[in-house]
Amino acid sequence: MSDHNFNVSDKKPFGFGLSFHALVAAGSIDYKRRIHLQRLLPVTMTIIDDGSVLNCKWIISQLAGALRHERNRGRKVHWTYSLNRHIALLQAYQGERRNLENLEMIKTKESSHQSARLNPAAPLASDGRKAGST
Repeated sequence: MSDHNFNVSDKKPFGFGLSFHALVAAGSIDYKRRIHLQRLLPVTMTIIDDGSVLNCKWIISQLAGALRHERNRGRKVHWTYSLNRHIALLQAYQGERRNLENLEMIKTKESSHQSARLNPAAPLASDGRKAGST
């Protein structure tokens, strides 16, 4: 006899959408540009190692194009469509978007600190702007 009493009513419907989104989100957190990007896009190490905002935006646009092509292959049920590639592209896209947000946040913090150093007499509001500016 089995120790496990399995009841059909205990089964919950498999949430493919939830598990897919969780998989993509988890992979985008572990995304490492140096390792993953060269397997997805034809880019050189010079481009991969460049940490500028402009370069990050270019990579995001390239990933968006590759995602569009892969999505179209899936819709057409083309024999070259790869679900694994589609997932990897989504993870890289989300990881690069996160990198861009971090770069822009660092850039705005640096510019606010630099303006405060240039004009130390002007008090800053809680959001980093000079008091009295709109």
